[in-house]
Amino acid sequence: MRNLSIPILYYHRVNRVDARMAVSPDRFREQIKSIASRGWRTIGTPELIEFVETGKAPHKKPFLITFDDGYFDNWYHACPTLEKYGMKALVFMVSDWIGQGLARPRFQDGGEPPMRDLDQAIKAALTGDRDDFLNEAEIREMAASGIFEFGSHGSSHRPCFASSQIDRLLFSRSPHWTKMALAKGDIRPGLPIYEWTSAITVPEFIPSSRMKEEIIRHVEHQGGWEAGKNKKKREEIERLMIHWSKKSFGLSGGGRYESEEEALQRISSDLEASRLRLEELTRAPCLALAWPWGQHSRLGIRAAKKAGLKIAFTTRSGATCKGDHPFRLDRLRVSNKTSGTTLELMMSALSHPSASRLARLFSDSNSTDGFMENPEIIPAKRREKPALAPLKRERAN
Repeated sequence: MRNLSIPILYYHRVNRVDARMAVSPDRFREQIKSIASRGWRTIGTPELIEFVETGKAPHKKPFLITFDDGYFDNWYHACPTLEKYGMKALVFMVSDWIGQGLARPRFQDGGEPPMRDLDQAIKAALTGDRDDFLNEAEIREMAASGIFEFGSHGSSHRPCFASSQIDRLLFSRSPHWTKMALAKGDIRPGLPIYEWTSAITVPEFIPSSRMKEEIIRHVEHQGGWEAGKNKKKREEIERLMIHWSKKSFGLSGGGRYESEEEALQRISSDLEASRLRLEELTRAPCLALAWPWGQHSRLGIRAAKKAGLKIAFTTRSGATCKGDHPFRLDRLRVSNKTSGTTLELMMSALSHPSASRLARLFSDSNSTDGFMENPEIIPAKRREKPALAPLKRERAN
């Protein structure tokens, strides 16, 4: 068989509600039908691992379908389409978001159950409302069908503070779910939000409780929530508080970083708990991990290996080639704007290793420094303001 690379498709949701993060059911059917008609066939995680190690592929046009987070619509809309065209998929579950109850019905013509958009769904899950995510009974049925296998997306998809640098202060009673998770239930005006990233990536910065209370008290004197309604006043308060905190507490803000060993133990425990939960439900090995937000590090990779995982996926554009680092595999994001014909052409192009490498270079050159956008960061160092920088692309040892 000729030298090739394997495209890995990257979805979140299949529904008509989430315009930003979902592919519609009609578009998804068109995409899968187009791929199937041109001879593409899905493979599983064990076959991908073998390909990365040896270059051996089971057929001429292999590819993977992946879904992140584990939404109910993966069962409701995606499953019937995959079943119709003889395809399989890999779902990366956040194990803390798995619901309870009986398996809900799959798609029936003319109906769609109530669904929230992605941000609303995750925010609800953080408060215990997991209706937008798969439940235990559905996961069991999906695994038993042979259509789905399950990988880890961590236990909680939690962000953590990665730096002693304050990014902003909290001025919303109903913040975005990432800020709500960082606040850990402490929703008060002026709560300092530090630079952050995925909690399974870096040693966590643990802020000074004394400094936090001082900042919140000052913001309350400035008007609290009302002060946040005026953009100019809000920005002035943030500048003043950041300057004051550095002057009064130093660059570290009086907080501390986890040691690398503490972080390694915390991250590996998180990933192992997620893996064991999924193996208990599916009665099958959980081998794969999708890095939340695509963010990963050498420390995170060490923890994933310690937790018993064998392979991991980023959000960087490209396809998988023989010899790629097994914990840094690229994927192709699929949107609702992508027609079936266009998707098949992209997959055909990426199945050539040279084209896949060009896609990686393009992805690297267009990456940003933002925590949510930058797919690769090094672990925070034991100093006042940890540096964020790209990892060098490396091959597996």
